[in-house]
Amino acid sequence: MKTKDIIDLDYRDDKNKQIIQKALKKIKPLEKYTDEDEIPFEVIEKLLHQICSKYQVWLQTITHDPVSGDGYDIWRCGICDESKLLHLVTIHSMCLYELFAKVVIYLWSEVKNERLKRR
Repeated sequence: MKTKDIIDLDYRDDKNKQIIQKALKKIKPLEKYTDEDEIPFEVIEKLLHQICSKYQVWLQTITHDPVSGDGYDIWRCGICDESKLLHLVTIHSMCLYELFAKVVIYLWSEVKNERLKRR
């Protein structure tokens, strides 16, 4: 499954939650978590900080939309390549945990494919 496919998954489905957790556990700093563990939000947040501190990338905005999600809140986050001042992607989610998980999965893919410059 490609990164785009993962960040487009609907987190309300338990199977998709498992796919997202599995993708997170393929990221080197998160490999220590077992299949039974859900990676803590604080760990994902810390990894996001480390990536954004090491590479020229930052979150543009995190926007909350409580009305357009069929009874669910929608969270959106834009990601910007600081070296080019270029918007890379907007990620959508149903909760902040999902948002941060998908952002980390996306950024790790960009790092592994050497598409982000180091600071």
